[in-house]
Amino acid sequence: MKKKDFLWSLLAIVMAATMSVGLSSCRDDDDPELSISSPSSLSISLQANGDGDKTITVSASNTDWSADVSYVDGSDWLTLGSPNGSLISFTVTENTTTSPRTAKVKITATANASLNKEVTVTQAGGEASLSVDRTSIDFQMDGGSQTIQVTSNTSWELKGKDGWLTVNPDSKSSAESEIKTVTISASENTTGETRNCTLTFRTTDNKASASVTVTQRGLAGVSAEPSDELLMCYSYAHGVSCGSKTKYFYIALYNQSTYEKMSDREVIADVVTGKVEDREAPSDDIYFSWNLSENSSYVLAIVPYGENDRQGKLYTKQIKTKNSNSEPNVEISNFSIDWDTESYVWNTKKNTYCSSYYTYAVSSK
Repeated sequence: MKKKDFLWSLLAIVMAATMSVGLSSCRDDDDPELSISSPSSLSISLQANGDGDKTITVSASNTDWSADVSYVDGSDWLTLGSPNGSLISFTVTENTTTSPRTAKVKITATANASLNKEVTVTQAGGEASLSVDRTSIDFQMDGGSQTIQVTSNTSWELKGKDGWLTVNPDSKSSAESEIKTVTISASENTTGETRNCTLTFRTTDNKASASVTVTQRGLAGVSAEPSDELLMCYSYAHGVSCGSKTKYFYIALYNQSTYEKMSDREVIADVVTGKVEDREAPSDDIYFSWNLSENSSYVLAIVPYGENDRQGKLYTKQIKTKNSNSEPNVEISNFSIDWDTESYVWNTKKNTYCSSYYTYAVSSK
């Protein structure tokens, strides 16, 4: 080969190699690249109220990118915005529980799905909280049930319950923020004295609590019941004996069949009309009489009240009238008129069936 031809051949080889290297270098520059420049640690920590940096800076070349979120703890508490240049921001809801929670924000290259980076976002748990919608409850002597609402963002338990009370539920094991309806029931107070109990609802970490004071009245001496009774075939007569603190009472008589269909609360609601003119005041000479059917069953109901309109215990008494062929009778004899006192006078005598009787002197003018 001639020297001139050799030089041209060598130059062609060198130029080809240089072009090959240049083309290879150009292809490397076109490959997509993706990295997170902030936060450098690939983790973000937020306070329970959401305070803290909520932006991610993405460095990308030769590709677009997208972001999505997945939850390790909780759900739907982190919302991503739309990419804005190299930045993407997000918002979070307040963490109302006491437990921290974690989410993962994944940045993925559009040109190559296998090219991605992940940022861990952790939000701290909030302070324990507990509240009740009522701080005091009053029960009458006969007891009953009432409800309260307990709101807490963590588990709680009840402290300080006396034996005359039942509370359901008396604890909450869940750490989620929620409102619980709690039923408080009191048994009948037969002690005659007012009793009190302070219920304390306390979070299991002892960081928060709320108290409810329960009072049940027990007025000693508030009572009313029949006395000096006379039961016959077609009538029932009696007085009413009241306790020393009884201020007034309501009274009613029911057929046995009607009474059996009613609860004590329904009986009280029916007997107590609420009208002042239907009240009866305790008195030594107050008597009641009822027209009845023979050989029938009835129930007498009396509801007494004491100071400050505090209700006493419901008194009920079953009554069964006699058959007319055994009607107790009282024989009247020696009837006369006493003109000095202008009254009628007579003697009475009981028969076999008569256990007691009333004698009346009727004045005439």
